[in-house]
Amino acid sequence: MNISSILNHFAASQDTLINGLVAFGGAIITGIILFCFYRVLSSNLFEKSITALLRKIDSVLTKRIAPLTGVTLKTRWRRWLGLSGAMLAISIVAALAPFKIAFGSIILGIIIVLAIYRAWEDDEKKRRLKEDMNETVDVGNDLG
Repeated sequence: MNISSILNHFAASQDTLINGLVAFGGAIITGIILFCFYRVLSSNLFEKSITALLRKIDSVLTKRIAPLTGVTLKTRWRRWLGLSGAMLAISIVAALAPFKIAFGSIILGIIIVLAIYRAWEDDEKKRRLKEDMNETVDVGNDLG
């Protein structure tokens, strides 16, 4: 007897006792799995490693990907031209390319939007720190 025939037997069983035992066993197994996930996810080692990974991803987004779209340019029209050009290029590829390439360009567009958001948020955080330390804050350009 293989596993699929056993599962089919239990799935098609009319015996309520067997159905109850299978549901109880499934609940016990699910509880054990959830408990193990909780123990792993709540450990300090996991927290330190995932925090380091997320900080590295954030650094790549704000320092590598966002500047490629022009968000660090000094003049407003150049920033908008860079962002619009990048999004227009991605939109054209998404509209005209085969599915796999179009899907990849959509994912790239989402990553670019996330990178720009993170760069903007990082800039605002630096601005607030300057204000808190009573330093002069530029009124004009946010990111440049």
